[in-house]
Amino acid sequence: MKVKVIAPFPIQGLDREDCLEMREGSRVKDVLKGSGLNLARLLPVFVNGQQVKKSHILKEGDIIVFLYPLSGG
Repeated sequence: MKVKVIAPFPIQGLDREDCLEMREGSRVKDVLKGSGLNLARLLPVFVNGQQVKKSHILKEGDIIVFLYPLSGG
């Protein structure tokens, strides 16, 4: 299955359209394995506009967005 990944850090395996080929039953945490960043697991993640846990099971065509937390002052 293919999912689209939008992240402020590199993800191994992305194609030209920022899509990643995944096995059926893959979870968000499986996408993070390709980042090489230990801190990435702390970032909020959204799938199709809804905030989800890293254990969320992905489906064909999902759009995954990782965000850095923002702070102001």
